[in-house]
Amino acid sequence: EDAIRIYNNLLSQAKTDVERSMVLGRLANVYFKVGKYEESIETALKLTKISKKEESVASGYYIAGNSYMQMKKYLDAIAQYKKIVEDYPATLVAPSALFQMGVAYYYYSNLEELKGKPKEKEAAVLKSTEAFLEYYRKYPESKQALQALYLGAWGYYRLGKWEDASKTFLRFVRRYPKSRQAPEALFRAGEALFNLKRWDDAYAIFLRVEKEYPKSEWVDDAIYSRAWCFVNKGEKEKAVPLFERLVAEFRDGYYGPLAQFTLGDYYYGEERYEEAKAAYEKFIKLFPDHPRVKRAKMLLSNIAEISAYKFYSQGELLFDQEKYKEAIKIFEQVLQKYPRSVYAVSALVNIGASYQAMEDYEKAAEYYRRVIKEYGNDPNALPQVKFAETQLKNLIEARAITMK
Repeated sequence: EDAIRIYNNLLSQAKTDVERSMVLGRLANVYFKVGKYEESIETALKLTKISKKEESVASGYYIAGNSYMQMKKYLDAIAQYKKIVEDYPATLVAPSALFQMGVAYYYYSNLEELKGKPKEKEAAVLKSTEAFLEYYRKYPESKQALQALYLGAWGYYRLGKWEDASKTFLRFVRRYPKSRQAPEALFRAGEALFNLKRWDDAYAIFLRVEKEYPKSEWVDDAIYSRAWCFVNKGEKEKAVPLFERLVAEFRDGYYGPLAQFTLGDYYYGEERYEEAKAAYEKFIKLFPDHPRVKRAKMLLSNIAEISAYKFYSQGELLFDQEKYKEAIKIFEQVLQKYPRSVYAVSALVNIGASYQAMEDYEKAAEYYRRVIKEYGNDPNALPQVKFAETQLKNLIEARAITMK
């Protein structure tokens, strides 16, 4: 506040435009530093009108642009930076103005108000990308060149220009191989090709991530993506060791749970149900709080039904062949292994029917009574219960069994 008062006093005492320009530039900066952005803009724009020096004029527009940025008035900020880039390209602030244009377009593209305006959003992203890449071309040795090239690559990525994104990310890795962004840039280069369904090219880049940056946080991303390259090529079996490795080495990471769940899905899809069952059970054990646990349990239930049906259908075949003792053994296994299966009640009925066919009526009645007792209130088992009741009634009426 003292500085503002002093500069305002100096401004009132200034006799020439040169003196006023010097004071206005400093005053605008002070207003900016204390967060008085409206005053900073007003003062900076006064500077642009009275100064005869290009550096001072450009500086005024730059301060105004930065103040608009702080106020999140990005289009106004862009207008100020654009004046510098187009009208004062040789000034000291021109490079920073160009970079800031990219930043302003980037922030503008992320505004909530643009969510329902895809064309405007896309145009802003494109402008941001062009500004960053122009900055890199013009000032490749500057401190911000690294960030400009990186953000330019991301711009192509956001636009879905996968070929350009991959090439630009790879260019970044070649130019800045030891930067902290290099591992991710290399991964994104592969991911862009993955999105183009160029599985082999993507795989090669994902493999580079692990070889060139083995200690980076992107190794598990790369392994997971390599696995999916195999899946998408129809070589699912080759993906299995990669998924298993993710579970073993990156259990606590993002991809550990996904890999274990995917193993279950793979075996399920291949109808290797015992392996699928083991994979889903391991998933639930290792990751009991994961959101996919509910689905894993549902799939385990499906597997149980599939397995129960396989057993049950074997029993039915033996029953049809009048091999009743063998059929009873199979139906008993259904009851023991899959007591909650929808086939359990039918297994009970068929055990009763098998004993009835062998004229062991008391044993048949025992199982028919179990059907009625255990499933009498289950609306889904109504046909089986009705059948058991009818057979039991027939046996009683024929005096084949004693009344109980």
